[in-house]
Amino acid sequence: MDLHTEPDGRLIVTSTSRVLDWLLLLGTALCTVPTIRGALHGSFTLHESTPLIGSAFFFIGFLVAYERTWFEFNLALSCVRWSRTRWWSNQEGFLLFTRVKSVVLQTSLGETATCPSYRIALISDQGELPLTTAYAGGMHREYEAIVARIRTLLSLSPSSSDILMDSVRVMLEQGRKIDAIRLVSHHKGLSLTEAKRFVEQLQRSPSPASAPLR
Repeated sequence: MDLHTEPDGRLIVTSTSRVLDWLLLLGTALCTVPTIRGALHGSFTLHESTPLIGSAFFFIGFLVAYERTWFEFNLALSCVRWSRTRWWSNQEGFLLFTRVKSVVLQTSLGETATCPSYRIALISDQGELPLTTAYAGGMHREYEAIVARIRTLLSLSPSSSDILMDSVRVMLEQGRKIDAIRLVSHHKGLSLTEAKRFVEQLQRSPSPASAPLR
C-alpha cells in the first residue's frame, strides 16, 4: 500500500496485488511447462497432464487475488473518492467526511497472535469500506501510520491507543471478539488471557462520544 500527498493537499492511497500476481502467474507457467514440453516431443501422456491441475489452481488464485484500489481524500471538497478494480468487477464511489465515524485496523479471523494480517477500513453510517479486500501480514506499523495520517485529515485522534480502542470497539460491534482479542494481544504485547480480560472489560464500559469531524 502506497500513500502520498499531492501538491494541492489531496491524500492518495493506492494498493495493488502486483507481487502476488507475478508469483501466481509464475506458478502457472512453471506447472504448464512439463505439459508443453511433452506435447512438443510427441510424448504427451495423461501423467504429464497432471501439472495442468496445479497450473489451473495457480491461475484461479491469480484471478481471485487480483485487485487495484485507489482512494483520494480531498480536504477541499471534504469527501473521499475511491475505486476498486478486480477481474470481474469495477466499483467506484464517494463518501463525505461527515459520514465517516472512524478509520480502523482490522485483523482476519484465524490468524495467529504472533503475526496477524491486517487491512484498513473506513467506518461510516453506511457500513464499512475497506481500503483493500485482502489482509496483509506483517504490516502493523506501516498500516497504523497510514491510519494515523487519514485520521488526522478527518480530525480524528491519530494516537496509537485511540486507533486500537476504536478498532477493537468496531470489531466487537461486528461480533468479532476473537479478532479483537488478537489485535490487543499483538498491539500491547499481552498474553491471550490478558488480552481477553482487557477486551471484556472494554465491553462493559460505555463507548465514548465520537470525535468531531470537519
